[in-house]
Amino acid sequence: MIRYILIFQLILCQYSNGWTQFFDDFSDSDLNSNPVWEGNQDHFVVNEGQMLQLNAPMAGTSILYTQINLPDSIQWDFEISMDFSPSSNNRLRIYLVIDQLDIEVASGYFLEIGENGANDAINFFYLNDGTPELLASGEMSAVAQEPVFARVSIRKFPEEEWVVSTAYQENVPLSEELVFNHDLYNFTGNQFFLLECHYTASRTDRFFFDNIGIRNYEPDMEGPILLGAELLDPRTLEVQANEKLDAQSALSEENYTLEGFSGSISSIELINGDTGIRLVLNDVLESGKYYDLKVNGLLDVNGNRGESNSYIIFVIEDPLPGDIVINEILFNPETGGSDFVEILNVSEKFISLDHIELANLDKQEVKSISADYTMLPGTYLCLTEDVAYVQNRYDTPDTANIVASDLPSFNNDSGNVAIISSETSSIIDSFNYSESLHYPELDDINGVSLERISPFDTKWFSASSSVGYGTPGYQNSVFLNPSFSESAVLSFKNKTFSPNQDGVDDQLVIKYKFPENGYQVDINVYDQYGRHVRNLLNNELLAATGFLLWNGINDDGELSGIGIYFVVLEAFNVQGDVISVKKPVILADYLK
Repeated sequence: MIRYILIFQLILCQYSNGWTQFFDDFSDSDLNSNPVWEGNQDHFVVNEGQMLQLNAPMAGTSILYTQINLPDSIQWDFEISMDFSPSSNNRLRIYLVIDQLDIEVASGYFLEIGENGANDAINFFYLNDGTPELLASGEMSAVAQEPVFARVSIRKFPEEEWVVSTAYQENVPLSEELVFNHDLYNFTGNQFFLLECHYTASRTDRFFFDNIGIRNYEPDMEGPILLGAELLDPRTLEVQANEKLDAQSALSEENYTLEGFSGSISSIELINGDTGIRLVLNDVLESGKYYDLKVNGLLDVNGNRGESNSYIIFVIEDPLPGDIVINEILFNPETGGSDFVEILNVSEKFISLDHIELANLDKQEVKSISADYTMLPGTYLCLTEDVAYVQNRYDTPDTANIVASDLPSFNNDSGNVAIISSETSSIIDSFNYSESLHYPELDDINGVSLERISPFDTKWFSASSSVGYGTPGYQNSVFLNPSFSESAVLSFKNKTFSPNQDGVDDQLVIKYKFPENGYQVDINVYDQYGRHVRNLLNNELLAATGFLLWNGINDDGELSGIGIYFVVLEAFNVQGDVISVKKPVILADYLK
């Protein structure tokens, strides 16, 4: 399954131009000034997220209000959240303006969220001496499902026109939802803006408010702001603005350039109430490649020109087997420590982790990767339940990619770790680890990770002491990518090695290169007196090129002494061709 990247620009709008009655984002945590909020003040708190939150002691109705004076052209703005599905028993009323606090005899205008049934909408009422009259209703079911979020902007003009704009998701632009005429209310004199929460015992802390403001409405003099660009599929892009766009400007192909793409735009259309643009290409975008979408300054419906923008676009895909490999694992942390698993994107794709799980197949234990992350080609990612511990214990560089995620449990002696697709159940990669894979001469393997020597090979070794015995989120200390440019059948990365875990030539890298595939191979190590030390390969069928390692350990599991050794390769194929090579190496100063 292919998925695509969404890139947003976050816009911070200041509420400071023109006449302002008040604006409260609750960042000062003060309900007693700028503005003064009265009513059931002890039923509300400013929470850690700097939002106004209901915090009532029991079921009932709570109000919070502030006094206001209004101009002829008015704009109200606010954000609300309700962590439940509204009903007539759990509802919200926002009185935009009322002439007195006794609702039973007051006049004014209010919005209501909460009614019986599954079609809850924002309802706009006129209140006449305590009697409500429904003037307009918004989108059916827009506020019916838990949780409810709404960003609302209401404009009232002198010529009796009202315009209600809404957004029911965060980071999306407002769109006009209601337009109607009504002018039976006298806005002069002292007035009140009032919040009324009606709730049952289980909803006493489930109402939230933020960014409440009232100001004089002023004509739009600013150009449109582009909020982001999204690649829906390899041929379709969408660009979203914060307001309605001029059709001629938005539909002009000259305003769009996609650098890195050799094709052209085949169609352009306005979407989302003329606030967005859909571009359809005449050919697909390639996987593993960056594209730069440039959008020239577009006009809004009032003729205001916005700024030009640029967005990096690329195709994101779910991994196939072999695209991601397990590259490092810590399964036996020190006391109080945390396991970690490092994965590596060895493909040329941009990989999504949305449908990827980590598993211990031995225990049939599976955990979804909780990190929202896109892996670029060649990038490492360390997954752990305790990021701070891993960073501090292994003194990781700033470039290390380490994120928090649930992990399956791992035995300290042996077990399995696997990467699985939750959609196809296919195994992307799997590794059966064992403490026997650690360097035998280590006094203590607790806190020592196992590292994959090459992402394209199955050899593993203990992380080096020079990096604190682990390299979570960046290249392994034992990483090896040997060159096979030599013409010799048998060669070495370095003829001298010192297995002392200092991270420098800890193992002898033995490279082989045959004229073709299909050779059966023996490789043995002898000391300078001709005594057999270690059998490394026994009648193995090998590819034409490859490598293997010797860590200085003999067939008895003991470290060999300092000295000269001979590596002997013997090979034959079905055609009867025989190869025999003997070359010396040096095991140097092992420091214990």
